[in-house]
Amino acid sequence: MGPGRVTVGTNTVAQLPIPKTIDDLLGGLARRRGLPKEIEILLFSVGRHVFRAFGEGAVKPDELVKIYSRLERCHLALAADPSIDPDGSLGADLTNLAAALDATVGASAAPVAPAIPSAPPAPAAGRVPEAPAAPVLAVVHAPIRPEPPRFVARAPALAMPAPAARAPARVAPRPAPPAPPPLDLTPTVVHPFPESAAAEAERDWYWFILEELNGLGGLLAFQRQEGDLAAAARTEQRARATLDTLAWDLAATLRQAWAFAAQRLRDPDDVWGPHLVLFALEPEAGRVRDWRNGLAAEMQAVIEGTPLGTPLEMERGTR
Repeated sequence: MGPGRVTVGTNTVAQLPIPKTIDDLLGGLARRRGLPKEIEILLFSVGRHVFRAFGEGAVKPDELVKIYSRLERCHLALAADPSIDPDGSLGADLTNLAAALDATVGASAAPVAPAIPSAPPAPAAGRVPEAPAAPVLAVVHAPIRPEPPRFVARAPALAMPAPAARAPARVAPRPAPPAPPPLDLTPTVVHPFPESAAAEAERDWYWFILEELNGLGGLLAFQRQEGDLAAAARTEQRARATLDTLAWDLAATLRQAWAFAAQRLRDPDDVWGPHLVLFALEPEAGRVRDWRNGLAAEMQAVIEGTPLGTPLEMERGTR
């Protein structure tokens, strides 16, 4: 591998040539097959550190120390298991590589750690092999940290005088709202109805109440048929309250009830309300009984099918 230039970051530096002997030995080691995984990793690391040792303008001693250390570990592995290198060719290549490195370092006059001696010869039969020399380790010194800057207290800030108080702004008083106009307290004059209009208003109101009672009678019959006793009790209470109200003006109630019975009985269900009022409030029981006996059978069935059971009906036996 010849000399050249290598770009490191933004700087271009000269690259030292790797001697051909070292290049050839590294290529031969890389082409070997069937080596243990440990030795393959060590040989790959040796080649990488050789490139770093000669990469940037001068030989790097720390990289050379790493190379010698890995070569020594390869020799130890071969000594521990001779079957890895039965012909001794691998050990010879490792020794030649170490010698070539020594020659290259000596030619460049770089201060490096002393070279690791080559692997000792294989022990003769019957002799205990001597322990290999310990590898030379580089001494790494802890970095010296710079002394942190000292704390210097700042001078206290000058107290600023408080701003002068401002006088409150003057607000113009609001004008008083105008006085409301005087209320018109003119009394309301209620003009009485004429006699004809009063009679018509009385009829409309009572007949409306009788129609409401007819509706309650139909509702009561349905609730009893469905077996809803609680709802039926509430409907009976409403019907009795209506009877109590109608009893306040008994003469008007009986007059309008007889008029309704004479003019508005169009359907069988129309008889339940007037029948309830007359049998509960009419003092002439014979007149009420004669009127009821003259009704159609369908109307009498409505009365008998939905009794209310007022005290007066119980006395007269109309249920």
